[in-house]
Amino acid sequence: IVAAPLREQTSLLKALSQRFAQDWPLLRERIETAHAEYARYGFITTQRSWNRDVNGVAIPFFSTPRNTLYVFNFAGPATRMPLKRMRRELGPLLLQLEQELREAMKRSPGPRLAPPEIYEP
Repeated sequence: IVAAPLREQTSLLKALSQRFAQDWPLLRERIETAHAEYARYGFITTQRSWNRDVNGVAIPFFSTPRNTLYVFNFAGPATRMPLKRMRRELGPLLLQLEQELREAMKRSPGPRLAPPEIYEP
């Protein structure tokens, strides 16, 4: 949600508030925390959300050539992924992945379209 265009964010938040009306105050708080965390660190962490013993860290990746938003993440048992490790090790690894991927995409010649006479749907 944090990297989606504003119009999509608005639509998603409205849908979430309706679908999870009973849990909306807590969910909204978590979304606001995610926005603040993304602004500060460049990635988002989650700890035992939805009463699961799973932690995770994620980054959004917006692919300009395809105008598509992707997410890269690590998730695992909370005991193996404490917040300290996610912030010091795993989040920075994801940011490094993002940087390397962007550099590789710049070097790539891009997609080549097949000539119309070859294309058969």
